[in-house]
Amino acid sequence: MKITSSELRNLVILGVLLGGAGLVPGFSSGTLAFVTGLYGLLIATFSNVFTAPKSIESWVKLTILVTSMALGAFIISIPLNVLLDQFEAPLMWVFTGFILASIIPISREIKRLADSPKMLNLSRFLTVLTVVLLTSAILSLELTEDTTLSLTGRGIFFLSAFFASLAGLLPGISGSVVWIGMGQYSRYLTAIETLVWSDLMLFVIATLIGYVLFARLIESLLKKHPLMTYAMLLGLTLSSVLWIVQIEWTWSITEWVLNVMIPFVLGYGLMFGLYQKIIPMKKESV
Repeated sequence: MKITSSELRNLVILGVLLGGAGLVPGFSSGTLAFVTGLYGLLIATFSNVFTAPKSIESWVKLTILVTSMALGAFIISIPLNVLLDQFEAPLMWVFTGFILASIIPISREIKRLADSPKMLNLSRFLTVLTVVLLTSAILSLELTEDTTLSLTGRGIFFLSAFFASLAGLLPGISGSVVWIGMGQYSRYLTAIETLVWSDLMLFVIATLIGYVLFARLIESLLKKHPLMTYAMLLGLTLSSVLWIVQIEWTWSITEWVLNVMIPFVLGYGLMFGLYQKIIPMKKESV
């Protein structure tokens, strides 16, 4: 079957969006695909490699998507690295605003799927449970940044890419938050910006394996248990804030305003405005 011009256009748009958003903590690739109506295309492109491994069309679509993702990542990596070097603390609070605003489409989907108050309350319980469990796990971790070329350093980088691919497929979860939590974010940006081919090869292999494996799993979960899946996603989103918040208790009031309050409001407002534009808000009763 021939790939149509509209399919080609959507794959390129989706790839550039995913590649660029994947570098920005709080900008969930899955959420962008979800709110733009391209989430089904994202999951199908990777899962079809499993269901139709001999189909040339499946591999052509995968190649187009991955190439577009690489282009999007390269475009955004250079300015992002500069900003991270000069304004790390306020930038992280902009990202925190992104993350907290990204609960809007997930919460809406939960309300839509809950067919009774009992199911809505059950989804809330699962969200809280996910937050408690994941928060405990995050606080107990003591990961330090390992950017060496040792076997351990490369192994951590590979695992970071693998788990970030899962986050990249989930609406509401940012893959870059995983990179930060694993202590590999700066190495990840540098590899893309300066074309460190050894790291890029590890990244591509780990990401493709993760996308293909996790796409099938997520597709199955969303079909069989959509409400509970989205409830867990909401919990994961809320918990991920702990991986990127930066606070210096010695800051003055002025520094708090400049480094925390203004960046947070800016990040939340930008993401909220994006969701307002793409998905018009409706008055919904809780």
